[in-house]
Amino acid sequence: MMKTNVDQTHIIQLGLSLSAHLGICRDFDVDCAQHLRNSVSIDVLKQQGIDFSDNKCTGICSADFAEEIERSGLVELLPCVTWATFQSAYDFGYLIKMFTGNKELPEDIKEFMGNVKTYFGPNVYDIKYMIKFCDGLFGGLNSVAATLGVDRVAGSSHQAGSNSLLTLQTFVKMLKMEKNKGKELWEECGGVLFGLGSLNFWHHC
Repeated sequence: MMKTNVDQTHIIQLGLSLSAHLGICRDFDVDCAQHLRNSVSIDVLKQQGIDFSDNKCTGICSADFAEEIERSGLVELLPCVTWATFQSAYDFGYLIKMFTGNKELPEDIKEFMGNVKTYFGPNVYDIKYMIKFCDGLFGGLNSVAATLGVDRVAGSSHQAGSNSLLTLQTFVKMLKMEKNKGKELWEECGGVLFGLGSLNFWHHC
């Protein structure tokens, strides 16, 4: 299902804290009149203030973005970078699609996870998977953050930038959990994306 949806649709938002000169930020150049899309998701984002008519004119071309982020060296710093995510199979699917020139994703999960490792390295963590090993933590990002006492300090839900910051702060809080729980999560949960099974493919790629 994830492969089919990513192959046929376009990325709308990406929650990385990057900006152009003078702090100008852009979404991607999605055209709701032409691109295949999930109407429910589009309506939710519109309610959160996303202006798709403006994105069509001023949004970033995903191919140009992929070229620039690869040129920046961000995806080549592998062991030095930790990617903290929440239920991120689709996020990595869209990113890999961009980095490979909009090619369809591989049919085999092992091959897909190998691509994730190639572009993003071994330190990839999915909080949605991590909470399986934490008593009292469940639900979506807002629920997990609230349980841990992590406040959303900017933006609102369904905005990629705001969610990315909340994800980072929640991840850091989890790594500081008592009784060596944080260390255990760091050592055991790297390289597993929620929804793609519990097998750690890093050991096989």
